[in-house]
Amino acid sequence: MQSFFEFTTKELKVPRLISSKCHFEDIRRVHIVKYKKFLKCSTSTRGRPFAPNTINRKISAVASFFQFLLRREMKNLFDLVIEEAPPLHKAIILLLFTTGMRQAELRNIKRNDFIMREGIRFLNYMGKGQKS
Repeated sequence: MQSFFEFTTKELKVPRLISSKCHFEDIRRVHIVKYKKFLKCSTSTRGRPFAPNTINRKISAVASFFQFLLRREMKNLFDLVIEEAPPLHKAIILLLFTTGMRQAELRNIKRNDFIMREGIRFLNYMGKGQKS
């Protein structure tokens, strides 16, 4: 990870550092691709080119770090929604994120799309391509 941030800071001028906080949202896929190309042209401390497995491992570490940040962001968002949002907003946000449905699908939901089976309420809706 350290080599990734050294590369992006020196060569690409990202992420920005404002008030001693890194703005990781500045990092884009193109930066990771450039880092991978950089690794392919670089040599290790022993003067040999990096092996493909080493490059893949370094890229995997970067991907894992950003997945961790995304999960943390999502947790903060859900915590905020649960604490602060009105009930309708909670329902909308949680429904979108837990089902993966599209906004248009959400807008088309009607009250009779909710069905009760064995005391449990289910939502039956038509997805893209008329899939239920």
